[in-house]
Amino acid sequence: SSDQCEEVKDLAFDTCCFDRCSLCGEGARLDAELLVDVDGEEGTCADIESGLFQERTIDGSENCTEARSLYYDACCFEIPSSPCQLCAMDEYMHHTAEIVFNDDDA
Repeated sequence: SSDQCEEVKDLAFDTCCFDRCSLCGEGARLDAELLVDVDGEEGTCADIESGLFQERTIDGSENCTEARSLYYDACCFEIPSSPCQLCAMDEYMHHTAEIVFNDDDA
């Protein structure tokens, strides 16, 4: 019932819920598989994001701000308002295919 729901929310909210820190914040996306240097070892941007969650890092905290200042430029990207879609929305893209663009392999 809704009374039970409200009771559980009142009892568990402070323990279970927090305003978590997201490495990219609002309006940007995480390049999850990108490899970066994390304290002298190689890790992914997803590893950093996961660590922030596991440590229950709160948005706006010193740890959150520090993580963003260290990794935002490498790990996060903003989606353009008018993105270029290479493939139609219902088609599969082969991520391992190599092409030549502007005389560079991509």
